[in-house]
Amino acid sequence: MSLKIGKYLFTGPFALSECVIRHNHPRAVYAVLVKQGMAWDPQFRLIEIGVSPPQGLNFAADPRLAGWQDDAGGQAVVYLHHATDSEDGRPHDLGAVEADLLAQFGPSGGIVTLSNGV
Repeated sequence: MSLKIGKYLFTGPFALSECVIRHNHPRAVYAVLVKQGMAWDPQFRLIEIGVSPPQGLNFAADPRLAGWQDDAGGQAVVYLHHATDSEDGRPHDLGAVEADLLAQFGPSGGIVTLSNGV
């Protein structure tokens, strides 16, 4: 499944306990979130937006994992946006994507509905 956050397409959901962005794989913007609301009208509350570091990121070993899961009642998942996931075929600057999303939703996230930018 894909989810559009702002104007960016993210793929997921991936379980935090299993998702690894390896150092030799392309970096990604990640969105840790939780699905809320009714099945017919879902909302996604952002918990954190970030860019994977050059050395990679193992979400299961991340010290922030417990806080993310506490904030989401144990239901947090991650969605990923890679630089090549742009609609126009040109790679995105991941730092600019992160900054744009933080400007829209704030550092502690916000609610993203399926109608947001879709």
